[in-house]
Amino acid sequence: SIAVGEQQVQTVVASANGELTVPAGTTVSIAGAESTARVGLGELLPEHLPGDLPVASVGAFLFGRGFYVGPADASYSPGIDLDVDAADLKVTTPGAQLFWLDSETGEWAPQQVPVSASGGRLSVAGAITRGGLYAFGVNVATARTVQGRVVDVEGEPVFNAIVKVDHRSA
Repeated sequence: SIAVGEQQVQTVVASANGELTVPAGTTVSIAGAESTARVGLGELLPEHLPGDLPVASVGAFLFGRGFYVGPADASYSPGIDLDVDAADLKVTTPGAQLFWLDSETGEWAPQQVPVSASGGRLSVAGAITRGGLYAFGVNVATARTVQGRVVDVEGEPVFNAIVKVDHRSA
């Protein structure tokens, strides 16, 4: 649990692959909570991210797991920090962007915040100002074409198969 109102001490909430830091001095507001509330950090595998993921203007965005900052109606002022393991994205170049899923429109909205990439981790400092679902998209300048044939266990072709690469159907 975390106190509602101005935080007197720093609080760290961790999941298997991420860490949310609420610094001392941050004001936490949660609808209906008067004194304390549970703040949590959950994870979604990339294939479970809802909606249509954003498309990059050049190249492609590759998405790793999503991180749910709960409760959804929480707000933080100033914003809090999110640091995640991004080894699944094999981040070797700059170009990562943070996205937030707008629960009213169902659209992923880019967050205009600097993203740090170091040691297989992605982090944003003071960028999380509300609860909800967040995901990092890493821009890959050169998109690749995937070709092949879908076959069943006996090697026979499977017609009208749907193939997904990074949450996109083809």
